[in-house]
Amino acid sequence: MEINCQSACREEIVGSRGASKKRPRWKEYGGGADVKECPLKKVFEERPGGYENAMKNTKGMHAMFKKVTVKTMPNGFSFTLPSDRRRASLKRDFVLAGERLAKAQVEEIRGKTEAYVKSVEEEISGMQTNIEEYFENQRGIVIVGGSKYSIKTSYWIAVHAVRRAKSRLPIELWFPANELPSCEDVEDLRDLGVIVRSFSELGDALNFASKGKRKPSRFAYKLLALTFSSFKEALSVDADNLVLRDPETKLFNSEEYKRTGAVLWRDFWRDSSAPDARLALFGDENAPSWPKFTHESGQMLVDKSKHWNALFLALYFNAFDHIFYPLFGGFMGIGDKEVFAVAMRYFKDDFTIVPHDPDHVGIRDGSNGNIFGNTMLHRDLNGDPLFLHTNKGKMTNHVPDFADFSSTKYIRRWEESAFLGSKVVRVINEATGEHDFEKWIFDLVSKNKFKFGDVSDAYYDVLSEESGRGSLLDGMYLNDYLQNPGVMFLHSNLHS
Repeated sequence: MEINCQSACREEIVGSRGASKKRPRWKEYGGGADVKECPLKKVFEERPGGYENAMKNTKGMHAMFKKVTVKTMPNGFSFTLPSDRRRASLKRDFVLAGERLAKAQVEEIRGKTEAYVKSVEEEISGMQTNIEEYFENQRGIVIVGGSKYSIKTSYWIAVHAVRRAKSRLPIELWFPANELPSCEDVEDLRDLGVIVRSFSELGDALNFASKGKRKPSRFAYKLLALTFSSFKEALSVDADNLVLRDPETKLFNSEEYKRTGAVLWRDFWRDSSAPDARLALFGDENAPSWPKFTHESGQMLVDKSKHWNALFLALYFNAFDHIFYPLFGGFMGIGDKEVFAVAMRYFKDDFTIVPHDPDHVGIRDGSNGNIFGNTMLHRDLNGDPLFLHTNKGKMTNHVPDFADFSSTKYIRRWEESAFLGSKVVRVINEATGEHDFEKWIFDLVSKNKFKFGDVSDAYYDVLSEESGRGSLLDGMYLNDYLQNPGVMFLHSNLHS
């Protein structure tokens, strides 16, 4: 069922405060055809009434994080790792090569982490306001956007997918400095129950940690948005992650989440962390609390009032990503994926791991019989499909010119999966209640291609289509990584 967002999406969104006010059009601020980014002042005015408190609290909590980091880590770390373990340096992966950090380096990580944690706990205990009073809204969804055309198309589809699932949770859509959408887009997003926020509200965000010498990873934005959003209970969703059902019903109201205050999902890969990470943080390179699997951060649910210390420790890991990202995972898992899970285990926090494996969804390669996957299908705690994380071959606003979606020229994105085979199409459609969910996306993008991105940017998509490859540009075979880093769940699934 396609919803009419001209009417349905204007209904009151749960969690927003204050009456709607008449909004001046963006051209009153000097906008025009040649102006792309909306002035921050206008963005602020598009927010619901009472959001000034959320902005004030955001700045206050970030200032506390900065104060603690500068106090305990004035010069960062005194060493660098043997290699960064990224794809380009796969042959130089120091963990696979059996290289270890010096004892003094392990002790430096342990000592500085303990000092940081102690200072955070002191700051939080000294707060005059109860931590729960810092959150303007109870529940909501957090997404990080951007100006790159594939990211823009993705977040528009993601927002519409949330509303298609009849979720009325408010959404905060965060943007890096100088990447805000146009004012017309800001207004249209507001009509969809989306509050646009900017990382410029946090000042220098994470840059202060290296005194401007090192630019933090873009992965770090996700946890910043989650932590400093106005929501007490926040579901972080990647911009390329599609909600299939209402997450409030399926997740926020679950008994497991109410008990532990956090829900995480597993990734495909086996743990590839460095023994020295476990030794420095847990005192044992074979720490039993460190799992054999890795985590997928395309969606994370957390009650921040229950895990505030862990969130601040995860921010610390992000601030010094050049140290902690390579220690926590190899080239297929490098990034922010493990930081929150490691932080919760550090504090011995209770949290819930969804007990259902991710499925590998895409097309079957006739040459080798394997799935060339572009999407991860994640389930809720009961095993029902809930998220489609389209993390390979990002969706763009280019759609084939031929009108017939069922044309043999159109190559579908989702045809088979590792666990469900061709049944995955039916499973996705049943989960969404759509006759054809992929066609729903096709129609949505077709009708909004100029809003969802600059059509000229989709040049390579057009070339791909003309060359006979279809609109799918990217994908992966799990079988290529059976040894490094190792696929954890390829041959065991409850839903096959």
